[in-house]
Amino acid sequence: MNQIQMWQTQFLTVDRSQNELGREAIIQFLRSGHSVFLTGGAGSGKTHMLKQIVSQFQQTAILAPTGIAASNVGGQTIHSFFSLPPHLQKPSEVNAKIKNAFLIKRLQLLVIDEISMVNPLLLDCIDNLMQRIRGCGLPFGGCAVLFCGDIAQLPPVIQDKKTGDGLSQKEVLVKMGYSSTLVTDSKVWASVKYVVELQGSWRQDGDPHFFNLLSDIRNHLLDKKKDSLRSTFSEINSQCVGRNLPPKFTTLASTNNRVREINGIELDKMQGEECYYDATVVGEWRDEFSRAPRQLILKEGVQVICVANDPLKQFMNGSIAEVVELEPKAVWVKLEDKQVIKVQPQRWDNWQYKWDEESGRMSVQSVGHFIQLPFQVGYALTIHSSQGLTLNRVNFMTERLFDQRLAYVALSRCPSLQSLSLSQSLH
Repeated sequence: MNQIQMWQTQFLTVDRSQNELGREAIIQFLRSGHSVFLTGGAGSGKTHMLKQIVSQFQQTAILAPTGIAASNVGGQTIHSFFSLPPHLQKPSEVNAKIKNAFLIKRLQLLVIDEISMVNPLLLDCIDNLMQRIRGCGLPFGGCAVLFCGDIAQLPPVIQDKKTGDGLSQKEVLVKMGYSSTLVTDSKVWASVKYVVELQGSWRQDGDPHFFNLLSDIRNHLLDKKKDSLRSTFSEINSQCVGRNLPPKFTTLASTNNRVREINGIELDKMQGEECYYDATVVGEWRDEFSRAPRQLILKEGVQVICVANDPLKQFMNGSIAEVVELEPKAVWVKLEDKQVIKVQPQRWDNWQYKWDEESGRMSVQSVGHFIQLPFQVGYALTIHSSQGLTLNRVNFMTERLFDQRLAYVALSRCPSLQSLSLSQSLH
């Protein structure tokens, strides 16, 4: 019997009054060399706790499956850190002679955020690669691993397009013995020793009934509660389908094309001249690291959504505002509390892990950056790009949903049931 099969997962639930105890327990689990899964529903405080835990370790790499997710936690993408190609590979075919092998040998803690978006084959490739580089047959080469995320939220992006061998990515996974595209079906997932689940949600504090409805959906998606969602969806539908929201709401749609169409139509309605704001790009940069566009087109009166937290704490990532005055290198906006503020461009960095010879430890360094006003035209967003945001009012376009997890993500952006409108009924 191998090491993975011998371990039995232990579960720990943590409510808000126990957050400090939960954090210290996770730190001790990780220092013992175990893998831990930190989870919880939308808005439960996972990212905040993750950052507190990471501060207690030195040789740490924080990774995420997408550029925006990596930027949110000040880390690097999985594929970049492990020099992995975008296509699927067998674990044994992954090249172990990579530039970060020196760092991987010295890792004390590997953190993977937004773990729900990682497909099972990718995680098994990481495990196999780390075992070979570290010369240790234990899971992840004996390195402690902290997974963070919610399996009920965004699933892995699996391409339907056929590859050179005539198979889609999903068909490749099935052929390799995976029963689903979820990371929990990876072979190495059985090595997760502890699952710590945060209870409650800061986002729906003012509407406990809505929180309970969202919990019903999440439990169903996690197979904790196999009852039909018919009654839960029926209640949400009865209150929200066709609801007229007050101005300054955000439409969530499942496709980029629909989002571009909505934002383009609304921008064209505005009178006045368009003003163009071009980003400054330095060094190594890919647009996936920021929600802000390379070229931002604005008019006075247009609605924008803030895509970064303001250093002065005047607005947050997800805040809605109205443009009231355009300057060559800044914009004046009116926030929802009617406050008018001047917003300057902000900087996003492409972080990569390096070895610092002087300190004898790993450090994260910027290899490129992007400077732009922290806005998008804000009438519509994709569900994927809304991950992690709190939106005060949401018009959810429920068409073309390929996974109920997308519905859960969209619904849970709202602080209350009264702030939600649906284009048509959920099923």
